[in-house]
Amino acid sequence: MDNFGFCAVVVVTVVLCTTFNKLKRILHKHLQKIRSISAECEPQRSNHEDLLAVINRSDIKVSIFYGSQTGTAKKFATNLGHHLHNCGVRNLVVDLRQTNMDILVNLSMLDTCVALFVVATYGEGEPTDSARHFMDNLKNSYQKLDNLRFAVFGLGNSMYTYFNAVGKSIDRLLTKHGGKRLQALTLGDEVDELESTFINWRSHLTSLLIGFFNLNDHDRNYLNKQYKRIYSLKCINWNVPLVSHFVNMFINKAHVMETPYENDNYFYASVVKNQELYHGSSRSCRHIELDVSASQLRYKTGDHIAIFAPNPLDLVEKIGDLLNIDLNEMISLDAVDPYSLTKHPFPCPCTYRHAFMHFVDITGPPGKSLLSACLDSVANPEESQFVQLLISDSEDGKKLYSKWILEDHRGLVDLLQDLKSFRPPADLLLELLNPLKPRLYSISSSSLVHTNRIHITAAILNYKTNSGRIFKGLATNWLKSLQTADTQRHLKIPVAIHTSNFNLPRSRKIPVIMIASGTGLAPFRAFIQERLKMAHDKVGKNGQMVLFFGCRHENEDFIYSDELKQACSTGLLEMFTAFSRDSPDGNKVYVQHKMLEMGNMVWKLLDECYAYIYVCGAYISCHNLQIPAWVKQIRPPTYDFLLKYTCNSNDFSSDVLYKYIFKQKHNESFLYCH
Repeated sequence: MDNFGFCAVVVVTVVLCTTFNKLKRILHKHLQKIRSISAECEPQRSNHEDLLAVINRSDIKVSIFYGSQTGTAKKFATNLGHHLHNCGVRNLVVDLRQTNMDILVNLSMLDTCVALFVVATYGEGEPTDSARHFMDNLKNSYQKLDNLRFAVFGLGNSMYTYFNAVGKSIDRLLTKHGGKRLQALTLGDEVDELESTFINWRSHLTSLLIGFFNLNDHDRNYLNKQYKRIYSLKCINWNVPLVSHFVNMFINKAHVMETPYENDNYFYASVVKNQELYHGSSRSCRHIELDVSASQLRYKTGDHIAIFAPNPLDLVEKIGDLLNIDLNEMISLDAVDPYSLTKHPFPCPCTYRHAFMHFVDITGPPGKSLLSACLDSVANPEESQFVQLLISDSEDGKKLYSKWILEDHRGLVDLLQDLKSFRPPADLLLELLNPLKPRLYSISSSSLVHTNRIHITAAILNYKTNSGRIFKGLATNWLKSLQTADTQRHLKIPVAIHTSNFNLPRSRKIPVIMIASGTGLAPFRAFIQERLKMAHDKVGKNGQMVLFFGCRHENEDFIYSDELKQACSTGLLEMFTAFSRDSPDGNKVYVQHKMLEMGNMVWKLLDECYAYIYVCGAYISCHNLQIPAWVKQIRPPTYDFLLKYTCNSNDFSSDVLYKYIFKQKHNESFLYCH
């Protein structure tokens, strides 16, 4: 290239860069202006006095309070408010962070006012970030709520020890303060038809409220939309294709649009390592390291990391094609009720592309409420009849939904492709789809050893369903695809730390027994690193560490084998492995078999040395053991061992065993990670 050509390239590059920077400033200023205008149009409710003023002025009969971490409780509360509004019950949906005991006291003084609570339990029995202050206020207050009518719906997961602890606590504390239950406490289970439980609770509660307020049961039309689309701003139509490309890249950047993350402590971390852990296997497991040195992010050994994975771009593009929408079109969904405190289902304005990528779950199973609300959008009579059966409460309907939606892992794109005449408005889908949740992973590094790095151990979900459909895990496949910071295409990913009770004993002298299968080894790798560090620094005496680990093949999926063997060589760790597919006689060997072989040692550590026992990993069969219902929280390998080993003793009956387990659970000596 001659000097003239080189100079021309430089000039063009400078002009393009200058133009692009100007465009960035113009677009950013334009977005800020839109948001400021939108904010000015909204009634400002910034304190508790304003909230009470709205209730009194607007003839609010029901206040719906929600505590949400990932958006599900918020969605249910908003759904409930919309449903009650259609039935003639004026209501207000309020985030618990805007509420305190004084608000409830004032509500209890009103003759006809009901308080409803839709609250999630987070982690090991903890309130959500938004509900934490309210819970402390409720526990420590001596104020009375004698005239307050209330009802509580809890959201939880029965796989966790403290199932729905927050919902139970709020119900108990409101009663303690003198509140009167309008309806019995209802506990929704994430692993057992949560949405159906909520809909049944909502239906029964609505009937009670209509009777309580002497209203006519005149309108139960759930198809009315709560949100309406009020913005339709198209991207600037630039004639220069390259500049247009830059604009589209810019306008869909997550840092330009508002983020969907309710957790204020998230941080963009660099991926500095992403390597395969399996050897010669068709399956995949990744070891990922994140650099958090540039943040104030601090974690403790045993904590979880939340990964905010976006929806796959190819699926978002398919939605755009199937619904025939311009994904770069700017939209805003605003609440119809001018007094609603929930102004938008997610940060607005934004583009369709940004909303479908970051705000709503398009890979998870569409709920029955979505299908019901979109029933009018099914043009074909046969397909309409099919959807009606799908959402019905009949046994055939439940079986069809379980198989066709849940077992086959059908998401929104599958639904649109399989039901050719199912074409609901895109904005209706955006308001009805479940919020996109972060995925939690046990941190597999010790904070003492890796202060500025967080390690993740993730098995990649990629398998064929019974119907032959290929299911891919959203977050794990996204993590696998990430480039590291030493490449040109590396990406910083949004993460947040979630505290956990899955920690080492406070005293390092206490022995620990760790039971793991597969990637359940992750938190125990961190435990071992921590105690090795303490031993190296000569910080007191460490208690015995025993690891029972199981996987399929020693030469394929025995992850971190070199590290574990090195730890064993120091004398700190004693390890017993079970490789279920490597047995010469073909009989599968699991960790509970190894525990039984080492029964004397395990029982001595538990009974005499007060060892802590930890279980983490995939659910392992109990081999036809009948576990009493109240001991469901004891993971099968642990219970299997205790039952088989101790009941061989003439002096140790099963009743004594149950009491022993209950005592250990009460003392938090049994800890489980999922």
